[in-house]
Amino acid sequence: EGGGGEEEGEEGDEDASEEEEEEAERGSRNFKLREKMTREEVREALEREKRRGVIYLSHIPVGMSPSSLRELMSEAGAVGRMYLTPETNSRVSQRKKMGGSARRRFIDGWVEFEDKRIAKRVALSWNNSPIGGPATVPYRMELWNIRYLPKFKWHNLTERVTFERKKKTALLEKELGKARKEVDSYYQRVNQARSMDERRKR
Repeated sequence: EGGGGEEEGEEGDEDASEEEEEEAERGSRNFKLREKMTREEVREALEREKRRGVIYLSHIPVGMSPSSLRELMSEAGAVGRMYLTPETNSRVSQRKKMGGSARRRFIDGWVEFEDKRIAKRVALSWNNSPIGGPATVPYRMELWNIRYLPKFKWHNLTERVTFERKKKTALLEKELGKARKEVDSYYQRVNQARSMDERRKR
């Protein structure tokens, strides 16, 4: 989902700043109750969690940083946690080899509002409307693609992120294991060929 073409209107092709990387990962930890909380504090924390609502953005325009997205969303109301899916390293490397930008882009994202009513309103009124902004913003004419996620809470996202990371690690280990077997098989054939040559010489 998402993605985009070549970047425009940016100064240089440097990697995303540390601030942007931190913002992209902001809130990726599960909701946890602090230790030594009173019963009342626990109740209030759970109530705040119930009041929150999450929207999903299926496309993040090229050039839009996590901080600029937070700023735009904050115009509608208080924004809590936010997570943007970054491009894979292989995708960035491939684009760089083709002469494109080395700046990391984001594929899709989730934004949590402190009030689910605002989250619903944003999804209904902003979806399919131009992002807008000054003429210097390269993605101002692109359309928002937003969907409200009913009954979706932040822990649902963190569970998914954790699962995807584990799946990626397992797949990598499988590929490495396959590569090792191929290398071992190759050296085994080489040794067998050498042994046969030595026997023929005798």
